[in-house]
Amino acid sequence: MDRLRDLMAEWAEVENEIKTLQERMDIVKDEVRKIVEASPDKLIETDHGVLMMTKASKTVKYDAKQIDSLIAELLKNGEVHTANLLSNIREESVRKSYLMYRKVV
Repeated sequence: MDRLRDLMAEWAEVENEIKTLQERMDIVKDEVRKIVEASPDKLIETDHGVLMMTKASKTVKYDAKQIDSLIAELLKNGEVHTANLLSNIREESVRKSYLMYRKVV
């Protein structure tokens, strides 16, 4: 348990360092964004690469449980064709396990 306590202390220290660096990076990125947004083409080539502003876009999400419920309801009501259409476009992926850590406040 001593090893775990030491590792958790190190984790907290690294996390604080990352937070500080992230805040600094956010400030720098915001300044860079302002410069790129002000450029005529919204695109700037540098020695480090190309910076460009993308256009705003929409993201759409569907609740899988609600869709599954809808499919079940369609099947129950004899709407097999529509239920199959929805079922056939469903895609699943497996997410590997990960360590979850909740801080004690």
